Amino acid sequence: MMNWEWEETSRGIRLTKYVGHEAEVVLPSEIDGQPVRMLASHAFYENGMDIERIVTPSTLRIIEPYACEFCMSLTDFVIAEGVEVLGREFLIATQIEKLSIPSTVYWIEEPAELGLTLDISPENPWYYIDGTALFRRGTHPEEIGISYSDIVGGDLSEDGCFNNADDRLPEDGFRDSAGGISLEAILPEMEFQDYTVPEGVTYIAHDAFESQDMLERITLPATLVDIAEGVLSNPKSHFAKGRGIHKIVIADGNPVFFTDESGLYKRLPDGGIELIKYLGRKHDLVLGDAIHVVGRGAFIKSKVKQITIPKTVERIYPDAFLDCPINEVDFQAFGFSMYFPSEHAYVLKQVLEGFGQNDKLYDFFYYDRVLRDDALNAEKAKMCIYRLHYPKDLSEENAQYLRGRIAEKLAFFVEQLGERGELMTLQWMCELGFFDRDNIDDLIESLNRAGHREAMAVLMDYKNRELGNEEFSFEL
Repeated sequence: MMNWEWEETSRGIRLTKYVGHEAEVVLPSEIDGQPVRMLASHAFYENGMDIERIVTPSTLRIIEPYACEFCMSLTDFVIAEGVEVLGREFLIATQIEKLSIPSTVYWIEEPAELGLTLDISPENPWYYIDGTALFRRGTHPEEIGISYSDIVGGDLSEDGCFNNADDRLPEDGFRDSAGGISLEAILPEMEFQDYTVPEGVTYIAHDAFESQDMLERITLPATLVDIAEGVLSNPKSHFAKGRGIHKIVIADGNPVFFTDESGLYKRLPDGGIELIKYLGRKHDLVLGDAIHVVGRGAFIKSKVKQITIPKTVERIYPDAFLDCPINEVDFQAFGFSMYFPSEHAYVLKQVLEGFGQNDKLYDFFYYDRVLRDDALNAEKAKMCIYRLHYPKDLSEENAQYLRGRIAEKLAFFVEQLGERGELMTLQWMCELGFFDRDNIDDLIESLNRAGHREAMAVLMDYKNRELGNEEFSFEL
């Protein structure tokens, strides 16, 4: 037992760190008379480089995420009957290519991330493979918002199995193989451009298409009643070739999903509609009032640059506009349009992260965070003016900070905005009080020398209307 560090829990022993140097490691079944129940995350991180084979005991119930990461010589991992839960990427950065799944495993967290050929026990009542994909029978945790930590957060029953404490969970903790079929993952060795989800499937899991970089067309069955947010857009697949999935067909008789020429939609219980994926080619788009939800990845890699979001939209999921060249968003619920940067992709990416964060349509923290960056160019100056003109959720501290940044380089930004023809932005600067008798004449002269006549006219008009001509005093 000297090869292990461990901790005692109410459930049994949790192996936390391997400190040995064997090429073959057989995990102990018990320590000090208590059964070994868990293999902890990163258990082999420091001393696993030379391990070639690992064998688990029948007492083990959970293998935590990243448990065997960087066991770079590992070619064989034996999962004993009795193991129930496999954490995500527990074999990442190993040489394992094939993994046998025993009959007792009822939950594999993100199986697509394993990237392995799976051999499912014929006696396993939950998982099966049809030759092209991995499926799971029973209620899927994602369907009711259950995470890995929720599943393993309960206590042990008398037979050593985990009972789940969360009251959202089925009484048997997802061990009931009835209730539906989920598409878990297309096998990594398969490559599809056109894939038909089999009839009988009721749910599509989050990473179902993670391995499919060439997938363009998909047919959804009449039995499908729900899909994981973002599964048809897959924001994590940054190396996908082409446009990704851009053709979706729904089998006749599906009561939940429907398509038209511009997108895939889901009927919501409240009578509204969720836009799952935009399939159109428009640059300027107005969402219909029937849309209540914009799904995760709905506009990923689309061509939309301007979009109007009606008041009926109650929720926008994170990553809704990932990799989208959005330039202007008209938030009708806010009563104004918001400018998004178009010249610097890395700035746009940071700003787009604000959609759907913290249960808001848009969290302006992500916009303001960018503006606190040391590098302030003309585009960011325009963003500052927009924030000051539309100060939703803008603190007084941030407002003063933005004003100070513009004031520091006022002449430079005015000339840049004049060169770009940003007349409305200059007009807003007038309304925000950036120009006074002490600076406006020099700014007008600078614009005149640069030949920016329209911008000069904006400032001259403001001077004549608001500042007037300063009266000369004859008093000594």
